[in-house]
Order: sequence, then C-alpha cells, then structure tokens
Amino acid sequence: MPQGGVDEGEELEQAALRELLEEVGTDEAEVVAQNKEWIYYNLPEEVIPICWNGRYSGQKQRWFLMKFCGKDKDININYTDHPEFKEWRWQNVDDLVASAIPFKKEVYKKVIEEFSSIIKGSIYDS
Repeated sequence: MPQGGVDEGEELEQAALRELLEEVGTDEAEVVAQNKEWIYYNLPEEVIPICWNGRYSGQKQRWFLMKFCGKDKDININYTDHPEFKEWRWQNVDDLVASAIPFKKEVYKKVIEEFSSIIKGSIYDS
C-alpha cells in the first residue's frame, strides 16, 4: 500500500496521487474516498534509528481509497531511479493485514474498517 509525505503547498489528495505515481508508476487511478481522521502509529524502538535517519519515531497519516482504472501493464514499480518496491501483486483486502509489517497491522485494520462499507459488495470485494 503506497504511502508518502506531503510536499509544502500540496493538498492531501494531490500528494496521494503523486505518491502513487512515484511508488507504483501509474496515474491510472481515481480517488474514491478519504478517511475521516488522522491515523497515528509509532515505530518500534529498534526501527527508529533505521527509518528516516532516526529523525522521527512515528507518523500520522491520511488514507485514500482509489480505483485503478488502467491495466496491469500500466504499473511500473521501476518508474523512479530509486524504487521503493521489489515486486507488486493484487491482493484480496482480507489478506492485507496478515501481510503487513507488524507495527502497521493496526493502521491497516483501521483503514480497512473505515473503507469497508465502500469495499464490501464492490469490485474491490473479490
């Protein structure tokens, strides 16, 4: 699940679409929904020195549910000189939490719960 920062002067939705392009190499998506409140998480102590050069101990995030409007060939995780992902795959929403890094599992649960009324019974629920 692509994630990233917001540049100065950038709107949240604009940042989400930019991060999608930078991390997944596609702009073939449209925003369906945004979560209502900031979600916070802390990094485990042993990870703090490794992530973000030790400058931060956690994050606050806003999440966007997007509909992919392209084809698989429109995804290019090597879009930038410094790819953030080694591989990609489509995954059932019910399996996302299990595959998440442990300190982000609660974040993923909250995001999925908030978007569940949109996801259930839609094309995303397969």
